[in-house]
Amino acid sequence: MENGATLWRAQIGNDWRREDMGDQPFFYEVEEPFSPERMVPLRDRASEGRANPKGIPCLYLSTDMDTAMTETRPWIGSYVSVAQFVVVKKLNVADCSTTESNRHSRHSWDSGHSFGSTDWRGL
Repeated sequence: MENGATLWRAQIGNDWRREDMGDQPFFYEVEEPFSPERMVPLRDRASEGRANPKGIPCLYLSTDMDTAMTETRPWIGSYVSVAQFVVVKKLNVADCSTTESNRHSRHSWDSGHSFGSTDWRGL
């Protein structure tokens, strides 16, 4: 995988931020995506996953934003925080595709698509 490739991570959930109500002494809370620090695996809360045993964090990434969101298996009405990662040096990656056609096709990191640095969707 070449330098500059885009990868995606999604997690169910969101943070909250306070918004003032002008000159009134009240505020309201607004949903916002998890912070960049929250979008990396938490060392103290690593649950068992496909590639890691419990207690050992693993960073799951996708080459496609929609696939990353789908992998979280969100329920109707869920908020899904999505982070974009950009490869900063060439990586050797194992292709774990299950079909022969997937192994030989060009992947989204070859397509030249450009995405914004943050995406926030309520499902």
